[in-house]
Amino acid sequence: VGMVYSRPTSADATVFAKARDVIKWAHSLDQRRNGLEFYAEHPIRMANALLAMQGFVVTDTMVIAALLHDVLEKTHYTEQMLDDAGLNSIHATAMVRLLTHDDSVYTNEQYADGIINSGDIDLMLVKLADWNDNIVINPAFLWEGWENSLRRYSENAIAVTKAIHQVTSLI
Repeated sequence: VGMVYSRPTSADATVFAKARDVIKWAHSLDQRRNGLEFYAEHPIRMANALLAMQGFVVTDTMVIAALLHDVLEKTHYTEQMLDDAGLNSIHATAMVRLLTHDDSVYTNEQYADGIINSGDIDLMLVKLADWNDNIVINPAFLWEGWENSLRRYSENAIAVTKAIHQVTSLI
């Protein structure tokens, strides 16, 4: 993984190093659907997007969850493996579990509704960073079904943005 991300200074550097190692090995040489980039670049962009977000407190847990958000869903890693790697010290594993979409249990709509209805701003912000990053598509490298994916990510990003605004306007 060649990209660099900035981490909050309050975090234990070893936790971030462990998360980096997990995404490096879990996603190893996996590529995104566009075939242009290694998959591990996606969670690093998400972490950077969270850290650049204005108006919200971004916690270490959120950054670690962004880095690991697809590990349970798209790799052979389990929650126990994340815990064994020492990544539950800031409760990141619990957030990663909530971010994991199991197609055999929930439809995309049910999954999105669960994130939105959770009322958990941290969870919603991490998922928003994910959907926003997934919306960025290079028109030169499309895959079958890209239109449906883009439509779903966009609709979900709009819905979660509204939910975040509603929750934060009540505080």
